[in-house]
Order: sequence, then C-alpha cells, then structure tokens
Amino acid sequence: MEATTKDCEVGMLQAAWAALLLVGAAVAAPAEPCTDQRGFDRGRAGLARAEQCAAEDYASAWRLGESLRTLAAERDALAAGQAGRDPAARNAAARRIRQLEVDIEAIRGLLQLRRIVEQGPVPESGAPAGTALRDATEAAQERPATGHEPTLDAQGG
Repeated sequence: MEATTKDCEVGMLQAAWAALLLVGAAVAAPAEPCTDQRGFDRGRAGLARAEQCAAEDYASAWRLGESLRTLAAERDALAAGQAGRDPAARNAAARRIRQLEVDIEAIRGLLQLRRIVEQGPVPESGAPAGTALRDATEAAQERPATGHEPTLDAQGG
C-alpha cells in the first residue's frame, strides 16, 4: 500500500510540475501585437489571424493582406500560362490579368491610406513590419518647414 501512495504522490508532483511549465511558458511568451501592420503581414504570408487579436481594424488588415496575396498569385499563374494558349484564351487571360492588376492597385491605395507598409518583414521575424519607414515618414511630416525645401516650378524642374 505504501508503494501505491508514493507512486500517487510522484504522479501528482509530475503533473503539477508539467502544469507549472505550461503556465510559465504561456506567461513568458510575448503576445503578438495586434496592429494593422501585423494583421496585413500575416494575411500576406498566408498565416491565420492571431487568435488574441479581435479588433476589426486588425481583421480588416488581415483580409487585405490575404486578398493581395491571392490576387497576385492568380495574376502570376495566368501570366505564366500564356505561352501555349490560343489567341482567344490569351485575350481572356489578358483581360483577367488587367482586372487583377486594377484590384491589386486598389488594395495598395487602401494600404497607403491606412499607413500599412506592403513590403514589411515576414511575421515570424518578431520585428513589427514597417516601423522604421513609418516612423521616418511621420517625422518628416512633423518637421517644420525651413524655407529651404526643394520645390518644383511650373515646368516640373
């Protein structure tokens, strides 16, 4: 009977230790930031939305990233398959490619409005994508005019 009690105590200690390790790992792991940029990057990379990020802005940015990825993939596949097609099929593919490019440009316009950088690092890198470029852009916009900024005359020069 004594061996059974010891075995039970050892089993309980092992279970408690495993639970503490799991809790410690969850606490130690930093949560992914729920920014628009991060949502877009995950969608563009083909990754699922982060479960802890429930904000609509994050979800919308994720959808933009995924849409951009799928539209670009379709466009690239159509462009790569042009060689052996008959003229009617090439024309239909060319029209679809043009529509895809229009849709991609519309998404890029939305990204600019939302200050999301399209070419940010992949989500696994750990660094917030586009932070340096966005910070530099905001700093340039906040800088007061000195009167020595380059200007264009009426002829563009």
